[in-house]
Amino acid sequence: LSGQCFSGKPSIVVNPKCTEHYPLYFSPTWLGDYSGDLTLQIANSHEGNVYQLKGTAEEPLAEAHFVVQCTARESVVQEFEVPNIMGAEVCDYTVYSDLGFVSGEDEFSVPAQSVGSFELTLKPFKSATTHGTVTCMTPSGRYVWFSMEVRAVPPAVEDTIAVTCQVRKAVLVHISLTNPVKEHLEFHVNFSGHGVFGLDHLRLGPEETKQYELVFSPLITGMSEGSVHFVNELAGEYWYKLQLQATEAPPETLPEMSCEIGTRCTRQVTVDNPLDELVTLTTSSSNSRNFCIKERDLVLQPFGSAQLTVEYTPSSLTEVENGEVAVS
Repeated sequence: LSGQCFSGKPSIVVNPKCTEHYPLYFSPTWLGDYSGDLTLQIANSHEGNVYQLKGTAEEPLAEAHFVVQCTARESVVQEFEVPNIMGAEVCDYTVYSDLGFVSGEDEFSVPAQSVGSFELTLKPFKSATTHGTVTCMTPSGRYVWFSMEVRAVPPAVEDTIAVTCQVRKAVLVHISLTNPVKEHLEFHVNFSGHGVFGLDHLRLGPEETKQYELVFSPLITGMSEGSVHFVNELAGEYWYKLQLQATEAPPETLPEMSCEIGTRCTRQVTVDNPLDELVTLTTSSSNSRNFCIKERDLVLQPFGSAQLTVEYTPSSLTEVENGEVAVS
């Protein structure tokens, strides 16, 4: 048996009229194509077969996979155990990572025929699940690598803000944010909650404090929750919880409608959409006998409006007929 990285037993016994399998091992030390020869020869007659061997060593699999649970803007330490892939000599490693929030020792050594360890500190700036790698490379280009999954949950809430507004109205919420570093920063703003909107970014000068304006303009009554997150790679993530209360607006009184018995008359009512999203509303009438709504549903474009047609059909000569028309 000849050839680098190939190995096997020096002999094999095959009984009469039997078949045996010869165990051949291919153990490459690094990437590349390898070749060799295997000769199986009968000792008494010197007859035998010669096999040409070819092997290809592909990139190594990850030494281990780590799932790290942490909180945004907080540090967590992860330890790595690294084998000496050089065998009989001291192995010097340089550490690389494609994760942008990793810090720690960038060089270490592992004694011959041994296993070493090193630590890295992870401090993700925002809440997210991030996948990446950590690679330990020798001066000759050989390497050991680890796959990483970092699951960062949001940091503790900065504050809880209670906001109350009538439906179809709008209120401004002012949130103070400070730039903690001596350079210009741009925060990306993410918000959630029905009727909540605002600018998607906020620019701050060095150590500047500025008010961010968030708009709450609900269309549906009730209590709900929302949030607003400010994210920057240097400053990290800051977020506020929103307690949203939308109260019922007082009814609007339309001018009196009148017409003769047996006829009908109509009036147009404008309905506005104060939101930056498409809204579909359903109409209803408390007195459909006398007040009918032509449109069953209203589709309002973002910040748009639509006309609602109320049709009055009188049924009495002596009584004043009333009703309520609702859009929800």
